[in-house]
Amino acid sequence: MSNSISDYLSHIQAPQYHNIPFELKSGRQNVIWIPEERGDKVAKTPFNARALAESKKYFKASATNKRSWSTFPQAVKAYEENKNNVGGIGCVLTNGKMQIDLDHSINRETQEIHPAAREILAMFNTNRELSPGDGVHIFPKAHLPEGAKNVYHFKGIKVELYDTGRYTTITGIPV
Repeated sequence: MSNSISDYLSHIQAPQYHNIPFELKSGRQNVIWIPEERGDKVAKTPFNARALAESKKYFKASATNKRSWSTFPQAVKAYEENKNNVGGIGCVLTNGKMQIDLDHSINRETQEIHPAAREILAMFNTNRELSPGDGVHIFPKAHLPEGAKNVYHFKGIKVELYDTGRYTTITGIPV
């Protein structure tokens, strides 16, 4: 593992399982994620938690292949037993689960939330959490209209909206 990945993992907070809502941990829709270097960025690549928890093998997961998804307990086990490689837990967005992703909306030094992100948070009385990096995730029960864009800009921050064909990291860390 490279120094930048090790450094990245050292700054990731452990998931707070008790704060993760039932909708994001019920059924077989969970994955784990492992940080991978991609150019000058670190990607959070989804992996099959079941394979790692049961056979100690690493297989990539797909947000569009249900056979690569796992249960929440399998994801917890895979994470807990492999914290030196695994960054955290994720959930595939299906069945009315939507994510609003406010990347880079928290100042890392002051922990202050960007005013535009606070304004968006005030619009939603639903599940929300800190992302593993410096952003916020909001999880309304909704679907995007067909043909809707996934990326918007609002008062200086990028807002991403997803409801299918994607996975998201989940932390349970309250905003």
